[in-house]
Formats: sequence, C-alpha cells, structure tokens
Amino acid sequence: MGEEPDGQFVAPEHFAALYLQFAKTIHDIDHTLRLGGPSLQDVEQSQVPGRIEFGKAGWLGRFLEYLKRHDQLEQFSFFSFEWYPFGDDCTPQQLVEATGMLTDALHELQEGGLTHDIPWIISEYGYSAFGARAEVDLDGALLNADAVGRFLTLGGDEAYLYGYEASEVISEQTCSSGNNMLFFRDDAGHITKPTATYWGARLLTQEWAKPGNEVHEIYPAVSDVRDRNGQPLVTAYAVHRPDGLWSVLLINKDRERSYLTTTVFRHVAATSIGRFVGRVEVYQYSGKQYVLGGPPNNPYPIKADEPEHRTITSLEATPISLPPYSLTVMRGKLNPGLIR
Repeated sequence: MGEEPDGQFVAPEHFAALYLQFAKTIHDIDHTLRLGGPSLQDVEQSQVPGRIEFGKAGWLGRFLEYLKRHDQLEQFSFFSFEWYPFGDDCTPQQLVEATGMLTDALHELQEGGLTHDIPWIISEYGYSAFGARAEVDLDGALLNADAVGRFLTLGGDEAYLYGYEASEVISEQTCSSGNNMLFFRDDAGHITKPTATYWGARLLTQEWAKPGNEVHEIYPAVSDVRDRNGQPLVTAYAVHRPDGLWSVLLINKDRERSYLTTTVFRHVAATSIGRFVGRVEVYQYSGKQYVLGGPPNNPYPIKADEPEHRTITSLEATPISLPPYSLTVMRGKLNPGLIR
C-alpha cells in the first residue's frame, strides 16, 4: 500500500480509510495475513512543547482513532516506522543526541496512543535519508548499533538495516557525500571494500547476539559517562544469550577520549552483584581498524580491517579500554548463582 504517508502529507483519516479498503480486499483472499504499518517517514516529535498533535504522535493518534470509530482496530497488528535521525552530517557531535532522540520520540508516540499490545518495527534505519559521509564512516556503524540496542531495550521487536547491497557514493549536500550501504563497489559493480557499517552489523549479529533465531533476553544497561549536557557519551546494551552467555555492547561516542570500563551486573530482586568470570571474549572496532579518506565528495576507505578480537582470562587484571569512537562487545559467563 506504499509507505511514508505522513511524508506525503496524507491526512491520517484518509490514509485510514484507504487502509481499511486494502485490509478488506486482502483478507477476502487470506484472512490469516497480519497487516500493519504505516511505515512512517519519521517519528519526529512535536516542535510545540506539550502539543503532541503537531508531531507524528498526533498523526498516528488520529489514524488509530479512525480505526476505533469504525470498530476496525484489530486490523492494525503492528506499528512500523523509518529511522534516519539526521538530515545531514554537517553538524559535529550530533551522534551523541541520537539515543535520546529515539527514546523521546517513542515516548511521545505512546502518548498519542501507541501501545505494546502490538509489535514495534523499524522498517528501515540508517544515519540519514540523504547521502552523507557519516554513513560510510564510523559514525554510521555507531549510530546503527546504538539504534538497534536502544530500540530493543525500549521494547521494540524488529529492526531492518537499509542498504545491504554494494553501492556508490552519491552527492546530495554541500558538506559531504555518501550512501547507506555495506560495501563500496567499482564501476563494474564488484565489491571493493566493506564499510564500517558492515563490520558493525557483523558485531551485532555474530558476536553480541548468537546467530540464529533463538530467543535472547535484553536487559537495561547504563553508563555514567556523560557530556556537559548530560547526554550519554558511552551507551551500553546487555543480552542474555540462548547459549547461557552474557554479552554487553558498549558504544563510545567520544571522538577524542578512551574510557576504562568496569562491567557490573546487578540482580535487583536478590540485591546481589556479579561480574564476568573466567574467559571473556572481547571484540572492538574503532579508528584502529577503519580509516576513511578522500575529499568530501568522494570518500573511500584507506583501511577497512575486521574488528580486533582477543580473549581475556581476568578482567580484574586486564581492564577493558574503550577506544574513541568505537564499538566493543564483551561476552562471557557470570559468577554462578547471580541471575537465574
């Protein structure tokens, strides 16, 4: 039925009426199919404090209200949207703001009527909807990892990366050029080198999470490293994997500084604290592995190595340093009996 009705300035009531027509036609053929959407162009908050009707929460609320009035709310079985938080990459340090932007946007949508009674899906995500150098630099890898970790922590169900194919750099803004893509390609369409986004995606799907379709449990994780405005410079996301291991993703958004980390697990109900014990697998990706060169309108990787991997036998004897602008995955077992 298309996508981005909000971005095409379609009135939510008109879209809802068309949505129900599609739903009836499709369910006349197969009543088991689950329908949803509306694949919002973005989830931008209202620019008027306290007036959600001027943002996407207001649009969604009116759409849901139309379905309710027609006793058809059950036809809407999942909510989806696109997440490209930045219009460009001309503003320095905006990556630090992304975590709060997604959190606040989803909170406002809930004020407009969105609930966890249905799945939440990011149908596309990336740094920007326009060609930007950040998309093929470390910024893109960090933004994507943070978006997935934060979305799942907030109760999101699925998130789909945009730009799997090898592609070419496009110029759409004066300050830089880039594209949402996993690989650079030559004029014949052959892959030349992977982007930082590719290696970041591999860290999430192959090392942080256990590959496959088994259930993972995600737990809230916080860091006390913040900038002068209170924004988190280091974000953390913890999963209990189906193989029994615990895995923590740490994202350092500080371009200049590294940070030593101490990872502590707290069982709130049992008021107990635990740590990694024994062998801990550590994967890191930063400027040591990926260097982007070239002019603003023609970026290309000078270095595009795979993440660093090492095994630590004792975190107390070997504390982990988070390099500037980096992704780190720590995976291992906890002291017995902490979390059941």
